[in-house]
Amino acid sequence: MSKMKQLNDLLNEMKESAKYQLRIIEEFQELLSEENTSSSHEKVMEEPRHVTLEELRGVLATKASEGFKDEIRALLKAYGADSLSKLDPKNYSALMEEAGGIGID
Repeated sequence: MSKMKQLNDLLNEMKESAKYQLRIIEEFQELLSEENTSSSHEKVMEEPRHVTLEELRGVLATKASEGFKDEIRALLKAYGADSLSKLDPKNYSALMEEAGGIGID
């Protein structure tokens, strides 16, 4: 393949990628504008999603396998439990939310 053909293919790929990124940006802007108008008209408190022990255990196991065992232990202790089985079920949703943020910078 000639250098000019390779360059042309690369430019076409970049152009398609830019179009795709612009579509994503437009969709995000639409979502934000819809959210802003709906949240300004209605201030409804969302009910927290019910999290099961199995769901929480799965997320924590994944985080532990990714090397965040100490962070998980610290979270459990923050909720007054030294193991998942001793965690109060009313704290499952909050712990799930906090655990989801582990490892995200």
